[in-house]
Amino acid sequence: MVALLAEPDVLLAMADNVSHWWQLTPSAMWSTIRLPTKVTKNIPEIVAGLIRQKRMGPKQLILLTAGEAGHQALELVLEGALECAGILTIDIPCDPLPFPIGRTAAAIRVVVRQHGPSFCRDALLGQLQRADIDQRIIALSPVTGNKQQAMASAAESFLLELVAMVGRQSGSEV
Repeated sequence: MVALLAEPDVLLAMADNVSHWWQLTPSAMWSTIRLPTKVTKNIPEIVAGLIRQKRMGPKQLILLTAGEAGHQALELVLEGALECAGILTIDIPCDPLPFPIGRTAAAIRVVVRQHGPSFCRDALLGQLQRADIDQRIIALSPVTGNKQQAMASAAESFLLELVAMVGRQSGSEV
């Protein structure tokens, strides 16, 4: 299951890409978790309710997130407060995490815009790169032509990878 988790304005901005990705992943069940405009702290409970409702396990769940909600969901996964097979975050704030990254079984995929030469060193991306976890990061150059298209293309690659990985591991629907 791919669960799109975002605020309403982010969901609207992603609608065309999500429609295309849905067509590319016919084996995946898709759900949308529309968060309030202000990101809430009860994301784990909301996701757990979706998992129960769909009768799936967390190991079959891929979170697709963006923006502030994406950063918060990523933090929750890295803290162990939110279980999933993988998380793909797009265009999230790259503030450093206030805690050291421990072990997580979730595959972490991040697509962001690079802002300056030391962008990855001490911020979130640097922390992820130094952690002993399954992570991949695409930091797009600030001079990239069509930024939205480049981000969508990078995210699509990661999404297809995660759906295939979870499908192989679970041997059934994602």
